[in-house]
Amino acid sequence: MLKQEVASLSARVALLESQKRDLELANQDLSKRFADLERTSGRTDMYHRELKKDFSELRDKLFKAYDDKNNNFVNTQVLLPINRHNNEKLCMRKQLLLTLMKLVHDFPHQDLAFRFGISPATSSRIFRSWVSIIHDRLYKRIVRSPNRDCNKATLPMLYREHFDDLTEIIDCYETQVQKPHSLKDQVALYSSYKGRDTVKGLAAATGHGVLTFMSPLFCGRKSDKHIVLQSGYLDHIQRGDLVLADRGFLIEEEMAIRGAKLVTPAFIKNQKQFDAKTTEATRRTPNSRIHIERFIGSLRNRFKVMKGPIPIKYLYCYDDSGLTLYEKIFRVCSILNNLSPSIVSSD
Repeated sequence: MLKQEVASLSARVALLESQKRDLELANQDLSKRFADLERTSGRTDMYHRELKKDFSELRDKLFKAYDDKNNNFVNTQVLLPINRHNNEKLCMRKQLLLTLMKLVHDFPHQDLAFRFGISPATSSRIFRSWVSIIHDRLYKRIVRSPNRDCNKATLPMLYREHFDDLTEIIDCYETQVQKPHSLKDQVALYSSYKGRDTVKGLAAATGHGVLTFMSPLFCGRKSDKHIVLQSGYLDHIQRGDLVLADRGFLIEEEMAIRGAKLVTPAFIKNQKQFDAKTTEATRRTPNSRIHIERFIGSLRNRFKVMKGPIPIKYLYCYDDSGLTLYEKIFRVCSILNNLSPSIVSSD
């Protein structure tokens, strides 16, 4: 009996010694792997420091090129004379550059903060301030109705055959917004046409693609007629104007009262089909009116900040102007778009 116990204990001792050797080997392997990780981490930290240093040097060179007095960058003091002390870390040129980068590329403020060496809150504040400055100084000067005689004399050829007196083309645009928490706001913003929460506005442009009117924003459920009547668009209509629009703009009477003419595609109503003349007229109107959608589309393609869904905070008013931040953004993008080459050929 004693011999059996001694043999059993000897077997357990041998098993434990084998497990000990396995654990020692595993410990040696883990120690080796940990040492390799420490060396790799050190190289990664060194690479990150070098990369950050190189990026800082490149950023400084870029800003130096922009600040060079001999370059062709925008002179902010001439374009936008600002009679206030600059309390920000960035100079005026860099603040304008940050704003344009946000409008064109829609970089997050965390990204812009890293690029310019500031905090995200400072980046957001600079962006809001410059959007307001550009809007207040340039909107009424650039986004306005041109002289009727000049507009007619320079009208593109594609309109002259059938719409020689064309003044403007109007259309409503919709942009998706983030879903609000309030059920009441969700109902107001829901657009049955788009099938999601949107804000809606009216845009008017000449035949060349120059935007001449931007309405305030309305909830997505509002009709085109309601937006035209409440936006103040009819106030700048003059006698003899010819306006192209879609079928949803049921404002013929309001335009006729002001001595203007509204051209829209015909309704079939109780007829089985259009006659040849009406069919041809109906075909011409959408083909000409479609350019307003191209203008708005090019605006959104050039400025990614225009694409939805837009944050709810963009629908807040940050000053006493009564305009939301997104309304000012849209108008500033319209200013820059009017200063760009037209997408409609004059030939």
